[in-house]
This record gives sequence, structure tokens and C-alpha cells, in this order.
Amino acid sequence: MTEENLGRILLVDDDEVFAEVFASELTRMGFQVEQGFGTDIVSRLDKDEFDIIVLDILMPNVSGLQLLKTIKNSRQDLDVIMLTGNATVANAITSMKEGAYDFITKPVELDRVEHILRRCMEKRRLQSQNRTLVDRMSDLSDGRLIGDSSAIREIRSLIGRIADSESTVLIHGESGTGKELVANLIHKNSPRRAKPFIIVDCTSLQENLLESELFGHERGAFTGAVTKKHGIFEIADGGTVFLDEIGDISQSLQVRLLRVVETKSFRRLGGNDRINTDVRLVAATNRDLKDMVHKREFREDLYYRINVVNISLPPLREHPDDIPLLVDFFLSELCKSDDKTRCFSKAALDALKQHDWPGNARELRNIVERSVLLSDETTIDVGELPLTASPLRSILKQYDRHKLPSLKELQDSYIVWVLDKSGGNKQLAARVLKVDRKTIQRHLNHDDDVQ
Repeated sequence: MTEENLGRILLVDDDEVFAEVFASELTRMGFQVEQGFGTDIVSRLDKDEFDIIVLDILMPNVSGLQLLKTIKNSRQDLDVIMLTGNATVANAITSMKEGAYDFITKPVELDRVEHILRRCMEKRRLQSQNRTLVDRMSDLSDGRLIGDSSAIREIRSLIGRIADSESTVLIHGESGTGKELVANLIHKNSPRRAKPFIIVDCTSLQENLLESELFGHERGAFTGAVTKKHGIFEIADGGTVFLDEIGDISQSLQVRLLRVVETKSFRRLGGNDRINTDVRLVAATNRDLKDMVHKREFREDLYYRINVVNISLPPLREHPDDIPLLVDFFLSELCKSDDKTRCFSKAALDALKQHDWPGNARELRNIVERSVLLSDETTIDVGELPLTASPLRSILKQYDRHKLPSLKELQDSYIVWVLDKSGGNKQLAARVLKVDRKTIQRHLNHDDDVQ
């Protein structure tokens, strides 16, 4: 049983017998196939939508190469695969320089044909996903980070300075601070903007699946590998790969990734041939990779390879004055289909500025959306905000932070308290605290000095 609707193919070949048989085989593979002739192709493309055109390079009444140029001039989005006899392989290579995706030699090898077509459709699927992402990102303040704080202005400036380079970038920030957005902005402003931007969530797949996703695999490489798979480093050639939460990948995968960064090449799982790749690597993490290097949890050589340019995204609580700008943007986005104009009262905005925002801008958007859904009022007031206060922050806000005791003072006070509960027995207190007596004496001396 074959899959259905793998993609729409327009087969253009003046050899009617060959075309009929070949179309039947493509249909058996799961593709929807229509046949055409050289003279009517351009008009067909104005009326019908196709994913791939399979085009014979030698036809009696028209040049396949010339037709390729005509197609690519009018429809850059279409993928064209050339059909050629062995004697015209040189022409097929020329056609690839003119924009053809690949070529198939006659007599055709059906396994190779299916492999090329599936690879092409996978590329188109990823490009479609990326176009959707780019369209969504372009709504963000004309492709810019929203905010007028010095921190956000500096990040925008840094993106502008490094986008044109080929350097690897490491983005650090808490969850919800916009790491994916920054990676996308780097790609959109780079010379690679017309090529794929592919996001890999390093936490969403098991190690073996993530390895296969990145590097691909040969048929039979492992149980379940019934067909050859092209990995992201192959599909994204010429574009940008964004590795989200790179701190979660295993040591063995770190080794393979290091080789890609250093040699610009890799092997598929189960393969022997090295495949060259031209991708820019942008990585992100919410973990302290430098500390992980110190603990030998992350390779030092890989850390320095991916950290040529470092972008640190501040948590929302550190630039609260940007919250009204973000709220306005989220409101305009959420109320596009609503006739009623919504806004937040000054008291509501002040309350939002005081919130801790552990989920950062993502959490803020959820709060704005929930407020819009639950409120019938044009102006949303503080009482309608579905905020959950942070207990620790609420406690600390009762005190002047300059009058709070230091960590050293807290340690000294705690040791004195344990010693008092131990009846002044330093040896017993040391056992309770799991330290030696010298440590207790040092803190007692410090306490005496302070007093």
C-alpha cells in the first residue's frame, strides 16, 4: 500500500509511450501526476499548481534548457527535475546551474527516482514551514525586537552588526525571552535569507532520533530505517540551522556536531561517504554552558566553536518599561478580528510591571490573551488580570533590598543558632552542619568582628 498525495508532479516528455509508463510508476509511488507537452507548459502553470516539474531535456519542438529558464523566470518556487539520456548528462549538469533541482538519467532507476522526488518534497515541506515562520516573525514590529530599553536596543544593534557574517552565534536566555525570534532575525538579515531556516528542538527527540534528524541515515542503518533519509544539515545547505536548547544534547552527539562545525562535512548514520554542508549554526540555551564545561558535562572545544558571538537576552523582569509596548503589540495582534478596541488601564500596566514573569514575554502574551477573552470591557483593569504572584517576590518587596542581610551574614547567624541548639558543643554542631570545627570557628570569629 502506498502513501497518497505525496505531491503534484507535471511530467513533460514528448515520448508518449515512455511518459505513460513513467507516469504510472510515479502514481504507484504515491504522487499525483499530470502529463504535458513543451508548447503548453507556461500556460498550464498559470492555471494549475504543481510541486515538481519533471522535464525532458531533449524534445523535438522545444529545448528543455530554454523551457527551464522560462519556468524559473516566472516561477522560482517550482522545483524542476530534468530527464536526460546518458549522452546528455553534461547538459543536465548545465541545467542544474540554471536552477534545476536534480536530474534523472534514462533508462530510469525507479529507486533513485523515488529517492530524489521524496527528498525534493521534504525540502519543499521544510521551506513551507519556514515561510510560515518568517511570515509570523515579520509581524513583530517590522521584523524587529519590540522594546525601547537600552538592553533591547543593544540586542537589535548587535543583530544588525553580525547578521552578514558567517560566525556561529550562541543565544542565552530564560525560557520565553525570544531566543527563536532572535535566531530568525539573524537569518532574515543575512545573505542566507532566501535559503532554509530550520529549527531543531534538542529537547523534543530521543538521542538516536535527534541524531538521525540532524545527519540523516542510510537504508538499514538501524531497525526501522527502511529508506534513506536526508538530515537537516543536508536539507538546510546554504541556509541556517537553529539548535534550540543545545545544552541538552549528549556527549556523543556533541562530538559529531563539533566535526560538522570544524570540517563542514558529516556522514549519514550507517554511511561511509562524507557529505559537505554549507550552513550557519545558531544555537540557544537557558543553561550555563560555561559551568557545564567546568563540570565536564559539555565539551569545551564545542563551546568555544559555537560561542563566537554571544547574545544574552534579559528576562522581562529586568526591562519592565518595555511591557506596555509588548502589551500594545499583543493586543493589536489578538484583536485583529475584533471590532472593539482594547487597552489596559494604567493600574493594570503598573501591576504587570511589578509581576515576576518567570515565563517572560511568552507568559505576558498568555496573560494578555486570557484577559481579552475573559473581559467584556474595553479597558482591562487590574482586577481582571489573571496574575499569580510569586510568594518570594511578594515577601522581599516588603523590605528595602539595601537593608537585607548578606548571604555571609545569614550563614553566620545560622551557625550561631545551630551551636546554641547544640548546647555550645562545637563538635556536635559541626556534625549537624556537615562541616569541620575550623569552619564553625571561622564563622564565629567573623560574627565577633561584626559585633
